[in-house]
Amino acid sequence: MGFILLITIIGTFMLMRFHGLQLEKISLGALIIALGMLVDNAIVVTEGMLVGLKRGNTIRDSAHQVIRQNAWPLLAATLIAIAAFAPIGLSPDTTGEFIGSLFFVLLYSLLLSWITALTLTPFYFKLFFRNVAPGDGQEDPYKGVVYRFVGRVIIAGIRWRWLTLVLMVAVLAGAVVGFGSVKNAFFPASNTPIFFVDYRTPEGTDILETQRRVSELEESVMEMSGFAT
Repeated sequence: MGFILLITIIGTFMLMRFHGLQLEKISLGALIIALGMLVDNAIVVTEGMLVGLKRGNTIRDSAHQVIRQNAWPLLAATLIAIAAFAPIGLSPDTTGEFIGSLFFVLLYSLLLSWITALTLTPFYFKLFFRNVAPGDGQEDPYKGVVYRFVGRVIIAGIRWRWLTLVLMVAVLAGAVVGFGSVKNAFFPASNTPIFFVDYRTPEGTDILETQRRVSELEESVMEMSGFAT
């Protein structure tokens, strides 16, 4: 997984250069955020292959089974994580202008993590576990109490799938209604009581004359109530 993380980061830098993104505070922060999610896909594949070995399967069969079962679910989970930051990167206002690179860096890094997890993780697994015999005298790790309980919950959810779907739709509708009452603003409005005045004089006006006029204007404003330096 360490090699996968390194390759993913290097690939992200290459895509950033192709896109024209610079390594600045926002993009660097995006990489820091992505580090916690980049290894998720590789962890799932590695753990699945380890379980396959303990069950007596060969490395090849374990890799084939894990990738066949988890390729699309992992892609869906990756896209959901990317979509969580889409409003930031695709925002048409100043939010997208200032921190739009956050979304694109996460997009590139997470998609690369999915691709490398399905292609390079089995390869490195083969290199590091080539001397491990299938079975290895260990029991199936999914026979524990927690795994059995989770398995029963999942089976019950599949058996009562219509009830599960109704509950999920209700939760989604509640989230939509709830978030609809939240103010849509990534950057809070400025509450600093200031204003700017553009003062122009004819071209060629002496700078001392401009300074005198601006000073008179400043004095006039300061005589008004509610203003202070």
